[in-house]
Amino acid sequence: RCPPTEKAREREKKSARRVATERLLGLSRKLLQRPKTKTATMQVLNLMAQTSAATQVQTQPPMLVPPTQQVMSSDPTALVAQTQGVYVKQVKQLAEAFGWQVANRYEIYPLDPNTSEVSGAQILHARERPGNVCHRQFCGPCRANITDIYLAGDPNQVLATYEKTQGLAWDPCCCKSQSTLQTFTAGTRGKYVYETPSLWCPGCSSLSFDIQNYHLFGKGGCHCAMGPCCTYRMNVKDKRSGNNQGEVTKLKQSCADMFYKTNKFNVIFPMNATPEEKVALIAAALHSDYNFFEQKANNDNTTL
Repeated sequence: RCPPTEKAREREKKSARRVATERLLGLSRKLLQRPKTKTATMQVLNLMAQTSAATQVQTQPPMLVPPTQQVMSSDPTALVAQTQGVYVKQVKQLAEAFGWQVANRYEIYPLDPNTSEVSGAQILHARERPGNVCHRQFCGPCRANITDIYLAGDPNQVLATYEKTQGLAWDPCCCKSQSTLQTFTAGTRGKYVYETPSLWCPGCSSLSFDIQNYHLFGKGGCHCAMGPCCTYRMNVKDKRSGNNQGEVTKLKQSCADMFYKTNKFNVIFPMNATPEEKVALIAAALHSDYNFFEQKANNDNTTL
């Protein structure tokens, strides 16, 4: 006898499945015809349905709720109003280490005035506009420059613009510069002049200058004697009350700071300072850097 073909085997399988299905249906009908069996069967079916629904609910992936994060305000004026101090760090740029002068940039972080420690992420940024390359290379700190202070990550939200003319603020002769600050806080504009007295003997006098309602002056000692490994502090005196209520400190340089020729400052605001006044004191750190502490082109000495 010849073995069955493939089609014959398929027909046999279908026939066997059909017979088994008919037997099961017949058995189900007999069970449902009995009252007790029908009730028990329905209970079993309901229990299976409830179990299936519960299983589907349990197998659904849980909803992921993102952790609550502190959202940084997009209003730069509000950010400044909330801070009691800032840490101003000049950005290290490799070109400076090899004698090529580039536009200064500064990162500004919130500072805890009690511990003098940075207390959060960068909130503001200051950037010197490109300007004339030849002036920057050959004039060094004497160059004229314009620097914008704006919300970190958004150069369009400018709080203030600092402008310095050619020369140095302390120079008693024809090279004396003028420095101004234009603020844009809280939708208002103000323009202020940094009044810096001339120093006929820079090495014999402490640094000092005025801005808005404040007088900044060194705590004593010779600025030139303050080498890169030393700290120079300036009190912030409120001219309205006559009290010393804040401080601008030029911090000592690390080895990396000396290599990249960068400076860093702590600024502690007076308790009653407005956002506009706080921005002016931040700019005061830049003013002191440009006019007093910035190193000469191709030289490791300070301006004075």
